Amino acid sequence: MKTEIRHLQKTLALTTIFVTHDRDETLSVSDRLVVMSAGRVEQIGTPRDVFERPASAFVADFMGFSNLVPIKVDGQGRGVLENGMPIAVNPQASVRGNGLLALRAEHITLSDQPSNPEGNTTPVTIESLVYRGSFVD
Repeated sequence: MKTEIRHLQKTLALTTIFVTHDRDETLSVSDRLVVMSAGRVEQIGTPRDVFERPASAFVADFMGFSNLVPIKVDGQGRGVLENGMPIAVNPQASVRGNGLLALRAEHITLSDQPSNPEGNTTPVTIESLVYRGSFVD
């Protein structure tokens, strides 16, 4: 149905409002999307913008971010995680102060190399693994 709805939108040049709670549907049938919580608009943008740059913890959770880490940002492209690890952030972002860093699991790389604070690496302990077929949680 998602493919058919998208096809009709494009071929008939239709403006449609599609209400769903399914992230995959949201991303596959939208040119622009609005994420709402309790009747309040949390974020408006293209699927890519909302998926890659969620504006709130609610949007990050809806878009599948399972790793929200407290961070303090100085506004100059430098941040410090709760554990004291320095981390580079986008210096063009107008964020400063306390916030949450949303990390996608697919952007995290595990390595047996020593940690390098300048390279956004830190030692971790893996406490559990869940096999999910094409990926592991």
